[in-house]
Amino acid sequence: MLVYSRFSRYFLLSFLLVSCRLGGEAKPALENRIDFVPNEYVFSLTESLDESAIRTIFKDFPIEKLTEINARNHSYKISFLRDPGIEVLNEAIRKSGKVRFIERNSIYRKN
Repeated sequence: MLVYSRFSRYFLLSFLLVSCRLGGEAKPALENRIDFVPNEYVFSLTESLDESAIRTIFKDFPIEKLTEINARNHSYKISFLRDPGIEVLNEAIRKSGKVRFIERNSIYRKN
């Protein structure tokens, strides 16, 4: 009986240690997690414009790619070679008067 008792305690302890190790996978720290696609923004126009007119609005910022998301509400995704920052972009669109809003392209995650 003593051998069985020691074996069961050893087995139980080993099982608990292994299962804690397997279940305790490290998750990325919240402060190190990026919540948006770098250099990429989503924006909506107040009216329909062709690509050259859109590029004129963002003429001070080198554009890598411009993609239409929804033609009905004139929304686009824009990728810059270098990220100018949301504050600078907000100032540029305010001057143009043709952009309804601009925001970073957020990464949505399931909690």
